[in-house]
This record gives sequence, structure tokens and C-alpha cells, in this order.
Amino acid sequence: MQRDGVNREEEGLLPLRRLSRTTLYAGSALDYCRDRMQLPDGSEETWDFIHHRRGGGACVIPVTEDGRILMIRQYRPAADREELELPAGARLHPDEDAAETAAEKLSSPGAQQLDPAEEICVEVHSPEELLEMISDGRIDDAKTVAGIFGYLALKGRE
Repeated sequence: MQRDGVNREEEGLLPLRRLSRTTLYAGSALDYCRDRMQLPDGSEETWDFIHHRRGGGACVIPVTEDGRILMIRQYRPAADREELELPAGARLHPDEDAAETAAEKLSSPGAQQLDPAEEICVEVHSPEELLEMISDGRIDDAKTVAGIFGYLALKGRE
């Protein structure tokens, strides 16, 4: 097998492989796991990761007719602050198609169907405003940054 111009067999490199997995904590939506990995040089390492039980989720980029983007602002306990994000949600079950998860019916804020602990504010911003907020660190949510850059790159090709 060759990767990055290196013939792994000639170099005596093994494939990266998992030797074992231990679930350290099983939550309702996420599991915290620890893998014992064998590296290509034969050495072993311990890798920790979070496994999403529902198989992840979907994120949408709702664009108004005038080109502005609808965003949501909500408190995120992991960051201990409010975050401005693209709308997203978890799959209801692992077999749910991501397109089905993303098929949100957008409605006015008064029609929101929130979980008891959710408090979400809807905001509308121009792409230029969002790029400025990413640049100065006011937006740092990975899915939101990737989504906005991806959208603008596709839009630029039109």
C-alpha cells in the first residue's frame, strides 16, 4: 500500500489499527471511549474520543431571498457562553437519513418547538457580517465556520 509517495510495505510500516476499545462512560447521546491503537511503526498509543450514539446530525444554511443568513443564538454549556450558530440538530435515530434530519420547516420565532431547557434567539446577518464575526472570534463553532465558508465558496462559483 502506498500513501503520500511512501510504499508502506517497503518501509516496514504496518497499517494503523485498533487493538481494543473500552467505553469509559455511556451517556444518553454520547459515549466517552478509549481505544488502544497500533501505529504504523508498531508502537501502541491510547486514543480517547467521543462517540455520538445517534450517528451525528445535520446543519442547514437558511438563506433569505435577499442573501442574508438566518442564525441562532443559544447558551452552550460546554463553552459556558452564548454562541451564534447555524441551525442544526441531532438525528432522532442512527438510521435516519441526514437529508431527513436537515429538512427543517422554518417558521417565525413564535412557532418554535423548543426543548424545556432551550432558549433560542433567531438573528439574520449578511455574509459579510458573519465573515467579520468569524475573523474576530465572535463565531468559533466549527460546523458554523465550515458551513459559512462552504456556502460562500459554492456561491462564488455561480
